[in-house]
Amino acid sequence: MNVETKLPSGVKEVADPTGIDWRHIALQTAHSKKRLIDLFPNQLERAKEIVTKEFQSDIRRDDTSALGHMERVAKSVARFNDPELEQIAWLHDLVEEKKYTIQDLKDLGFSPRVVTAVDALSKREMDGEGYLNYIERLAHNIDAIIVKLIDIDDNSTKGAGRDRMEFLYPVAKAYLIDAQRRHNRDQPLIPIGQFMYESKRIKPLYDANPDGFNMLARRHSNNTIIAPHFG
Repeated sequence: MNVETKLPSGVKEVADPTGIDWRHIALQTAHSKKRLIDLFPNQLERAKEIVTKEFQSDIRRDDTSALGHMERVAKSVARFNDPELEQIAWLHDLVEEKKYTIQDLKDLGFSPRVVTAVDALSKREMDGEGYLNYIERLAHNIDAIIVKLIDIDDNSTKGAGRDRMEFLYPVAKAYLIDAQRRHNRDQPLIPIGQFMYESKRIKPLYDANPDGFNMLARRHSNNTIIAPHFG
């Protein structure tokens, strides 16, 4: 394992009776990660503990609790009675928003299924990934689709920005629902750009403001969705 053992300059260690610096576990030694696994041998409880420690004090841009969001998404997923899917729900924002990597999740003993889905759910901000490109990528993982649809529904009730509420979320939900059906029927997915300009679900958004629709499509796809038209 290639794990940093020194904390960044200015970062203080967080006292914890277990002796583990929870908020910076991603920067700790393999030994500390093993201790975490030993303390929480159940993977679902391990996921809950990590996320609770990481997000318990975080407030989102809409002044709501970040941990509350994770709890609601996980609770919605729990109805599937699938512990790995529930782990994915708990962990879905961890890599994107905290100092964790996909390798950290592997080191912490999470299964390939869980790690792969969390990777799909993690928007690649450092690579400049556009939101629509991100949705298209995660749609190749059925577990990521299930969690993302619930994630979007929860975010839609908490004062998301106008672009998200009026464009990104409706497009993403329609595309992910279509992708889920295609997975269930063992059919190939179609590119999100093609879907956006052929779907009857999306057409009313386009008809309401074609120029605005086209501008947002380009902006949120790094200009990869261009020359739109409806048949």
